[in-house]
Amino acid sequence: MDYRFFSSGDGNDMADGVGGFMAITPEMAEHGARPAWISYLPPDSWGCGNDFSMADCPAAPSLFHADWVQEIPQSLTTLRAYRARLLARPSVARCIEAARPYRHYFPLGAPNRD
Repeated sequence: MDYRFFSSGDGNDMADGVGGFMAITPEMAEHGARPAWISYLPPDSWGCGNDFSMADCPAAPSLFHADWVQEIPQSLTTLRAYRARLLARPSVARCIEAARPYRHYFPLGAPNRD
């Protein structure tokens, strides 16, 4: 995988060292580049095995909003299924429902799904 480091440009990160954030450029995505962890996620499992764990907790809001910004491609069936399992968890579903009245604050606009 060819990941690139990007600086946020605000002067508060260390993109020249170990900071910044990792991203896949559009050109890289055109050629099939994907974050490496996706290829290691077994179907019908959680982030770190057969049981829901702390590793899955940050994935729920991340994948929830990432799919709003740019819909996860249909070709990434394992990732889409993982996101669906996360959103179906009772604790996550309660958060989604509780936040529904505030969706209009999402800067890019909330899609009519989820």
